[in-house]
Amino acid sequence: NEKIDEKDEKIVLDLSGCMLDRANLAKIDLGWSNLRGASLRYANLRESILIRIRAEGADLEGVKGTGINLEKARLKKAKLNGAVFRAANLKWIHLEEADLSNSKFERCSLQGAHFENAILNNAHFERADLNNVFFTGAMIDKTSMTSIVKAYNWRKAHFDPETREKMEKIELHLQQSRRT
Repeated sequence: NEKIDEKDEKIVLDLSGCMLDRANLAKIDLGWSNLRGASLRYANLRESILIRIRAEGADLEGVKGTGINLEKARLKKAKLNGAVFRAANLKWIHLEEADLSNSKFERCSLQGAHFENAILNNAHFERADLNNVFFTGAMIDKTSMTSIVKAYNWRKAHFDPETREKMEKIELHLQQSRRT
């Protein structure tokens, strides 16, 4: 598990609390920026570089993040409901306690990501790599569980025992329905 070393932090741009709703930030490099409490609702972040940003409590509802690089970003308690990420690098991202309802993570690299205590109702993980992802304490509904069992390496992710048991049953049901 990749840890973020606080002493290595070097914030290069402070955008904390800024209103960037619906901004077109495609292909911009905001790596190492402070976006704590910022509002980027429905922003276009296509192919942007946001490596190691600090965006705790930020509002990113409905953002579009095709090809985005959010490696090691910290978005604890952020609002990302309805966010769409496709072919994105989200390795070692921290999304603890974030609201990810109705979000999509299609073909994303999520290795080592942290979703502890996050809200994942109606979240989709089509063809995402879930190797070593942490889902403990997360609120995961049946729709999200079904999507997770269709993702790559879901069995190598970390879940509460009762959640894993439910997902194994869903996987078995899906396998049986394919045979008929």
